[in-house]
Amino acid sequence: MTLRSSYFAGRFTLPTLLAGTDTLSAVRVDDSTLSVTLPRRPSGVVAISVAHDGRSDSVAAVQLAGLRATRVLSPGLQGELLVSDSGGHPFVLGNSDAPFAPYVPVGRIDLVTGSGVTLTSVLGPSSVQYGLAPSTPAGAYAVRDSTDSVRLVVLLTSPPTVLRSVPFVGAGFVRHAVQLSAGLWLYTGSHTTTVRAEGDSCCLPRFSFQIESPWSVFLSPRGDRTALAANVVGGGVPVFDNSTGDSAFTIPAVGTEGIVFSPDGSTLYAAGGFTNQPDTLFALDATDGHGVAAKVRLPSGFVSFGLGYSTGGSGRILVAAANPTTLALLVYNAHTLALEGVLETADDCGAQPFTGPCFYGAVAVDDARQEAHIVIPGSPTPVWTFDLLSW
Repeated sequence: MTLRSSYFAGRFTLPTLLAGTDTLSAVRVDDSTLSVTLPRRPSGVVAISVAHDGRSDSVAAVQLAGLRATRVLSPGLQGELLVSDSGGHPFVLGNSDAPFAPYVPVGRIDLVTGSGVTLTSVLGPSSVQYGLAPSTPAGAYAVRDSTDSVRLVVLLTSPPTVLRSVPFVGAGFVRHAVQLSAGLWLYTGSHTTTVRAEGDSCCLPRFSFQIESPWSVFLSPRGDRTALAANVVGGGVPVFDNSTGDSAFTIPAVGTEGIVFSPDGSTLYAAGGFTNQPDTLFALDATDGHGVAAKVRLPSGFVSFGLGYSTGGSGRILVAAANPTTLALLVYNAHTLALEGVLETADDCGAQPFTGPCFYGAVAVDDARQEAHIVIPGSPTPVWTFDLLSW
């Protein structure tokens, strides 16, 4: 923050500046100008004052945007979490903590109202950690029913709407099934990801990729690209062309932890890199994968686990990340990848380098209310809510 006043001119010793009750350090810029860094604080108005002669004079009231509240919501969600939107409300989806076996019902939480429900008619696709995967049409997800059959279901309706059965899978399927386009399906496994077409006469997959440990699936809003949070052995992480099932291009990293597309689907943002190292943030053209901004390293040893896109200002990328001491939301300019803010919490994520329980978390953005949420698994589900700037 910059302070200008004739009061500062000609003074050898600078006055004591306060933000509330916190003493600030100031650096002189010129005769009448000081540069002051505010302490990291929660959202709200902070009063700036100058202390002198046994009193303090008010200088300014500054509105800060950052962490506003921490909540715990039910049902408790487990496994890799996924965010979606319905009627302007951000939702988070995951395996509930209901005591069912071997598979558990899907849990759904409305992050605006805080209300949640366990969808007892649909079961998570995984017995342990792998989460739901979005499919086309928008709002559809592959889940199990009580007979252990895999169905494509719209989960944000009440009750969920069953669209069709998912082909090529049956009992024991444990990771993701994604309808890329009509009749074309992507299936993830521990070491191999395949694409199959319903119309093919042969039993062999149309395409096969060596991809290690795919955790999450991300679908472009224009429906033409699908990306994975996963690892690869050499090369980069493939991004799939939904019309053909082949790789359209690769993300230039050996691993990805978070991905988000711009609202028009033209740009793909990804965070990832080498295990045990601070992550790198990429901005790529979603058609051919060329870089649209210089890649940047996340600051302060942060490792990411979720990305969101906010339309505030000219567009911002919100990166949920943790280092050994701090869980934070990192704010980047969507066009230049310039770091605009580090919104810290008072919490951490435990063990490094995999961000402990936060590894399975997600970012939900609510532009209508100028908010963003970090959500991680837990019983109940922990949620950190941040205020965002509109400009």
